[in-house]
Amino acid sequence: MASTTLGWTRLVWVCAVVVMGVSGRSDRVPPEACDGMKPLGHGAEPQISLPPYYIDVIPPTVPNQAFQVVLAADDPSVPFMGFFIKAFDEITGKVVGSFTRSSDVGTIDCGASGFGAHHTSSTPKTSVILNWQPSDYTGSVSFMATVVQSFSVYWVGVVSPSVAVGGII
Repeated sequence: MASTTLGWTRLVWVCAVVVMGVSGRSDRVPPEACDGMKPLGHGAEPQISLPPYYIDVIPPTVPNQAFQVVLAADDPSVPFMGFFIKAFDEITGKVVGSFTRSSDVGTIDCGASGFGAHHTSSTPKTSVILNWQPSDYTGSVSFMATVVQSFSVYWVGVVSPSVAVGGII
């Protein structure tokens, strides 16, 4: 009887660890993903087709306010489960500015606080609005995202149009 109880205890423990490991990244992006922006542990290569998602950037109407960055599905019937996004200077390739946390958006410190933003839940979504603060940055910026449609289907390198920040034309 003790052997059976010990066996069940081990089975429950193993199942708990496996479930925590599988669901543990549904609400965050690990720091190791900062460089290549490729999801870790997905076991699949990124899609090479055109992504069914886009990034739109809405500049602030008042100077020194946050930009709104919209990540959305082209077709509402093709939602996404996760995302990871950063802003890059178009000349240097350096990550610039920072994102603000919200109920739908978490931040990750990719070299500096808030440099990257990610999903806080794997609930399917057709769009998400992020707030990005350029701080004292001036120049042309593009936003680049990884968008996860399902565990094995994702796109790396979804890019926004160029955006002028700080009066640069």
